[in-house]
Amino acid sequence: MKKTGLYLCLVFCSLLHAAEVDKRFFSDESKKTYLTEMEANITVNPDNEISTIESALLKQILSQDQKTVQIDYQKETLGPDDSLDSEAFGKSIDRYIEARQILNLGEKKAEQLSSKLEYVKRQIKDITEENRDKLRTYQLQYTLYKQLLAHENAKIVLLNEVITFNENFFVSMLAKLRTDGYEKALEELKADRSALEELRSKIAALDVKIEHDKLLESKELDTLLAERNVLEETLNSASVKTAKSMLEIALFELALKKDSTFYETLKHATDLIASVRAADRETLQQHLQLLRSLGKTYFGVTSVAVITSKESLTDTFNYVISLLFKPLFVFNEKAVNSADILKIVLIFVVGGFIASLYRRRVVRWSTSWVKATPMTTKLMANFGYYFIIVVTFLVAINSVGIDLTSFSMFASALAIGIGFGLQTVVSNMVSGIIMMFERSVRVGDFIELSDTLRGTVTDMRIRSTVIKTLDNIDIVVPNSSFIQNNIVNLTLDDTMRRLHIPFGVAYGTKVEKVKEAILGELGESELPYYKGESEDRQPLIRMTGMGASSVDYELLVWIDWNTQRQNATKSDFLILVYNALYKHDIEIPFPQMDLHLKSPQVDTPHLTE
Repeated sequence: MKKTGLYLCLVFCSLLHAAEVDKRFFSDESKKTYLTEMEANITVNPDNEISTIESALLKQILSQDQKTVQIDYQKETLGPDDSLDSEAFGKSIDRYIEARQILNLGEKKAEQLSSKLEYVKRQIKDITEENRDKLRTYQLQYTLYKQLLAHENAKIVLLNEVITFNENFFVSMLAKLRTDGYEKALEELKADRSALEELRSKIAALDVKIEHDKLLESKELDTLLAERNVLEETLNSASVKTAKSMLEIALFELALKKDSTFYETLKHATDLIASVRAADRETLQQHLQLLRSLGKTYFGVTSVAVITSKESLTDTFNYVISLLFKPLFVFNEKAVNSADILKIVLIFVVGGFIASLYRRRVVRWSTSWVKATPMTTKLMANFGYYFIIVVTFLVAINSVGIDLTSFSMFASALAIGIGFGLQTVVSNMVSGIIMMFERSVRVGDFIELSDTLRGTVTDMRIRSTVIKTLDNIDIVVPNSSFIQNNIVNLTLDDTMRRLHIPFGVAYGTKVEKVKEAILGELGESELPYYKGESEDRQPLIRMTGMGASSVDYELLVWIDWNTQRQNATKSDFLILVYNALYKHDIEIPFPQMDLHLKSPQVDTPHLTE
């Protein structure tokens, strides 16, 4: 509570001692009273610094109060029938630019006065008891700064009014501007540009000589540097002269309503003005800005928008082109840029398209080749595809000027990587190439890799082979498995295969009856099996053993494996055998076991009476 009370007390005391800004000078009723009071309270005392400052401030206030707002820049005039040459127009523009510069200086001065005014106001409001003797000084400073700010703002308003009027007047003057000096101005600009290029060439040659003398530590180095400074001055003067010639030509083109060439000239002038020294740049930029403003008004917003859009598109296009040819990195002393990368990508896209088109066409043409097997088609398609890809890679690298011998280090590193991390991949790729040329496994072959993996080869790739099982499941098998393991190819040379159908009958059944029943039913069936005249491939019933419960037989038939997936399955023949045995009352036994139970003898005690 004590701290809170002390704080409130301090705030109250500070409010008692706070001062307010004295604004009586700016009121007509109290202005005379303010000045009288100030003159009465200020006594000139050379030994008193504050008194001297206050007296000087009061004199400035009285002197500033007597001044009127005036500007030297006037509105341009021209008679209704008068014509205007480019020289007179140029002088009007020079006066306009000078007024613009004065306006910029006035705005900066007004900004500085506003800052000073705010500072003095804070000093008055925050004044302490010990600095109370400076209060009148601050009040006088506030009055003077506010006077000066009001005077400067009034000048700014007048200048803006005249400048705006003359800008509109310049537009009307364009229709009366004589353009008979346009061709002469173009010739002069051509000469100025030629002189400018000659100076730049001299400076470039002198720079080379200076660098050479620096290495030799020549005594003439100072003389050369002095000569270069002179050339730099001459170049700057020539650049200013050329820029003025460009702006004069732009004025003619504006009057002639050549909008495209007008903006093109302004663009060149902008680039040239950016290269001159700062002391000469401001005037030229003001002149350039005026011509842009006149062009917008004279040509109309639509025309300017179209020209600006074209310029923007052109600038954007040129900028993108410059980025494309900007070096990204250096490879084997060859600078590689974005354009080179795009070229490589484009060549790869075209090469990939040609390779894919070749592979599709080979597959399509193979349908009309009578002797073409699926494996031959696949081999030709894949080999040609990868050959085109390799050739595309070589062409793409050579197109950007990279020497292929520079890949020797990369190839060595790749070989080491292959030896350690890529040996499995390379093994599969080499196996795939061997399989394509050896043709031990072909597309369309029915193969068995194991007891559980069997199916038709549907696709052979450089790294793997696709097998479609009888359950319509695609299995991707690495090519090295075909080289390292035993593979059963059921359709390599001959599609005819012998099918074993095992079955059993009860003891006591005659063999002749079994053969007659099954072969008879087989001959009447529509199952696809070999029915030719070859004795080696006729259906056959063969006894394979006499088991514990049955006499074991098997039916041997030859079938075409290409039709195996349709109807000729082992299940079809088993069904036929079962139905044949059932039809002819031939018993199909099942395992039987005789169980004999033997009761153990148990000794019983004799009962005694």
